[in-house]
Amino acid sequence: MKHIKKILAKENHFNLKKSQGYKSDINDLKKSLKAAHFKVKIKDDFDFFQAEILYRGLLNKNTFQNSYEKTRYQLIDLWDSINNNERLDFVNRDLEKIKHNLFHFKVKDTTIWIPFFDDLFNNLYDHSMTIFESKQYFNIYKDFQKQVINIATYHHLPFQAGFSSAKYVLGSKQQFILYHPEIRSLYSIKDYRLIDKLFLPDEFSQKVITKLASYFLNNDAVGLGSYLLEEKLVSDKIRKRLIKYLSKERQK
Repeated sequence: MKHIKKILAKENHFNLKKSQGYKSDINDLKKSLKAAHFKVKIKDDFDFFQAEILYRGLLNKNTFQNSYEKTRYQLIDLWDSINNNERLDFVNRDLEKIKHNLFHFKVKDTTIWIPFFDDLFNNLYDHSMTIFESKQYFNIYKDFQKQVINIATYHHLPFQAGFSSAKYVLGSKQQFILYHPEIRSLYSIKDYRLIDKLFLPDEFSQKVITKLASYFLNNDAVGLGSYLLEEKLVSDKIRKRLIKYLSKERQK
């Protein structure tokens, strides 16, 4: 795979840190995560993708809380005179109006809106936000780091749900492939670590990307190169290099 990666990279000069998405998000992302006491170090592309998941999860959390606070404020004169079920009815009614705009995914019967919280806390935000008025939960509303879990708990699901600019293509919980459309690159993730990266020489359809991701996942360089040639997906320059590479590989 090492040699074919070099061949394909010849016509891809994109860099994540120079991409428009990275430049527009990185400052707000770092500032927001730092304010929420997340300790994030971005050493490679996958670190950035994980930081995006935390950031967008934090945005969801804030959206829920802001909606709750708005509802409570609008009913301030009534709030103390109604019971908890009545409060929840008002709160959840307003939340339903905004939920469709938020990234989320399902784990069994629980909707995960905040990927750095477990299913219990996601369920509280989803259905029982008035619990944060209680003494037991009040401080957690703002100071929540002790409740934070590793986002790896949810494997590829946050990527599949759009929490990152890198898109899930295929794979399993243990190993999966991501694709970043702006820099035309595939990423192989194993045990939630970046183990390999493949630059693509052009923009391809989702069908082609899925096929290439399958070869990449299985470390099948010959199959990947053959597919690119058979489908005429590369320039003449790369085509010649691939033919030469495949010829040598088949003689081994």
